[in-house]
Parts: sequence; structure tokens; C-alpha cells
Amino acid sequence: ENLEYCAMVIGIPNVGKSSLINALRRQHLGKGKATRVGGEPGITRAVMSRIQVCDRPLMFLLDTPGVLSPRIESVEMGLKLALCGTVLDHLVGEETLADYLLYTLNRHRLFGYVQHYGLD
Repeated sequence: ENLEYCAMVIGIPNVGKSSLINALRRQHLGKGKATRVGGEPGITRAVMSRIQVCDRPLMFLLDTPGVLSPRIESVEMGLKLALCGTVLDHLVGEETLADYLLYTLNRHRLFGYVQHYGLD
């Protein structure tokens, strides 16, 4: 049988969808990058074409732009999304993000950053 599989890789922005496709391609085909990747959301702008990631079985993946609810339910959810790189930092404010990150680390008693940055 000459079966062929095709699937879409879908997720929120900036979680590594394109990196996953590239890794699968490298692992199974020994080929380089087929999709651009970056540290900020918005690199993948449209579903372009099928990307082969495996020979046996013959498998193709479609890279997609990140999808996100048009309405963020709470300020805290917006801050969490921004810390993950899903929302651009400047839309929330870098100082606000830093403050929220430190608040969260301290609240969970994760003080490793103090020693790491020599703040003690």
C-alpha cells in the first residue's frame, strides 16, 4: 500500500510548532530546516505547504500560525502568556512582566535566581 499521511501542527503562538517539524525532519530524513523559527511570535504567518517529515510511512506536516483566543480572560492569564512568549513583551510592558515573574517565583519559594544573579 502507498499510504500517505498529512497532519496539521496546531498550538498557541511561540510554543515550538516549527521547531518540532524541523526536528522530526532532521530525525527521520536527515534533512535540514524546512520552516523558519524565531524567539518571537509571528514567524509563521500562513499555512504554506506540506513538509515531508518521514519516508516510511510517508508523512507530511502542515505548519500553522499560532492560534489564540481573541479574548484573554484575565490579567493574570495575559501575563502568563506574555512570559511564555505568546504575546509580545512590549504589549504588556517589560517591567510589568519582570515584576510578575519575580512575584510568582517568590510566591512559589523558588529563590534560585537570587544566588544565580548574585543578589544575596
